[in-house]
Amino acid sequence: MQNNLEKIVTVILFGSLWGFLEATVGGLMHFAGWPLTGQVMTSIGAFVMFWGIKSGLGMAGIASISLIAASFKFIDAFLFPIPINHITIINPAQAILMNGVAFLLFARLNRWTFSVSYVIMSMVLFNLGSYFIIGYKVTSHIENISRTVFLDIPAGVIMTVLASWLAERVKRYFDVSVFVKAMAALGLAVFAVLIKTIIA
Repeated sequence: MQNNLEKIVTVILFGSLWGFLEATVGGLMHFAGWPLTGQVMTSIGAFVMFWGIKSGLGMAGIASISLIAASFKFIDAFLFPIPINHITIINPAQAILMNGVAFLLFARLNRWTFSVSYVIMSMVLFNLGSYFIIGYKVTSHIENISRTVFLDIPAGVIMTVLASWLAERVKRYFDVSVFVKAMAALGLAVFAVLIKTIIA
C-alpha cells in the first residue's frame, strides 16, 4: 500500500506526465495541423489515467491528475503575451478536465464499452462546456457531424482501446521510490515549459 506522501507524489507525477504530453505531442500536432489531434490526446489522457489506476490511485487521485494536467495549459499565460482566459488556453484545459470527468463516469466498464462511452462523453461535455459555459462558437464536432460520427469517434475509440491495453502493460514501470517520482515530475514540468517556448 502507498502512504499518503507517495500517493500525492504519484498523482503529481501522472498529472505532470499528461501535461507534458499535451505540451509536446499535442503542441506539435496542432502546429503541424494533424487532423485527429483531439482523438490522439483523448486517448493519451485515458492511457495516463488508466496507468494511474493500475498504479494504485483511486478516483480522487484520477480527478487530481486531470486538474494538474489542465493547469499546465495556463503556463502559456506566463510565457507568452496572451491573457489567461484566451481560447488557446481555455479550450485545451477544458478538454482535459472533460476527459477526466468522462473517465470517472465509465472507468469501471469493460475496455470496449468504456472506450465508446469515454470518447463520446468527452466530446459531448467539451461541446456543452464550450457553448453554454465558456460561450465560444459551435465546435467542429457539431459543424461537421458526418466526420464526427464516421471518423472522429471510431478513430478515438480505437486509439483509446489501444491506450487502455498499453496502460496495463506498463503499470510496473512506476514502481520506484518517492524521490525518483518527485524528480521525474519536476523534470517533466521543466521540459514542458522548455518545449512550449521552443514550439511557440
